[in-house]
Amino acid sequence: MELRPIDDLGVSGWSVKPTVLLRALAEADSAFWLDTDVVVSGDLGGLLDALPAGAVVVGEEYRYRQPGGCSGRARAWGLTVSRELDWMTNSGSVRVTRAHRPLLERWQALLADPRFIAAQKTPIATRPTHLLGDQDVLAALLASTEFADLPIHYIRNGPEMVQHCGANGYHAIDRLRMIFRRPAFIHMLGRYKPWSFVVPPDARRSKADYLHFLCFELSPFHAAAQPYAAALGHPVWLQRRSRVARVLNAAAFGNVALRGLPLALVAWAAEWKRGSPPPLPGDNVGAALLPRRERCSPPRATYQ
Repeated sequence: MELRPIDDLGVSGWSVKPTVLLRALAEADSAFWLDTDVVVSGDLGGLLDALPAGAVVVGEEYRYRQPGGCSGRARAWGLTVSRELDWMTNSGSVRVTRAHRPLLERWQALLADPRFIAAQKTPIATRPTHLLGDQDVLAALLASTEFADLPIHYIRNGPEMVQHCGANGYHAIDRLRMIFRRPAFIHMLGRYKPWSFVVPPDARRSKADYLHFLCFELSPFHAAAQPYAAALGHPVWLQRRSRVARVLNAAAFGNVALRGLPLALVAWAAEWKRGSPPPLPGDNVGAALLPRRERCSPPRATYQ
């Protein structure tokens, strides 16, 4: 692997993605983007080799769905809609080829649109859905007539990657399926990042902060990042400092999928108690009961 510092992109944040991918395609037939809050945990090469050659490959978004999601984003941009996507795109992982340059150029142009730039300066909770982030723009384009002929392939939550967001972001059912398997990579979603917890939060002052801290110490990201601890100078956030996390890890005999299962089950029960649990992972029957226009998940869970 070769690291190449780039200082002249002209953009920053998540808006760099199409620009970086276009530069990579100037030197290679295909390019694969991973967010900086992703850590490789399994056979990434095998996953990439198995991807369909002609498809735009994106991550399958976190589990929630919302009526009209992707086509609604396209219409809000003034685009003509030709299809609805089965899932919202998660742009934490994107594979493209040289044949997808027109898509990347349009994505790049919309991320430079004054409306998008202005929206990024406002609190995320107040932004229109189609201007929330870069992946909302990508979803709009893929639902549009202009790119309706491009096949889309999703990297699946659970067996291929983990989108870790909260206690049940790594769903209880996926955990049971993955007891003896490892996903190719872990994506740590949300505003809570592992390095946010240099100082452990006080549970008495902020239960939310403490629970996110506990979820991280039990997460597959924590385990997958351990081989890099020495290179990072053994940061304190890669230690297991919570007594609860140490007990649950010991009870699960160190199994990455099982040690966070109790918290995942509690969170899942809370979802049911609220009366609107999201579809189960891999629940094709549940998805089939939804019109195709309702199969697009919102990114709000991602960008908390």
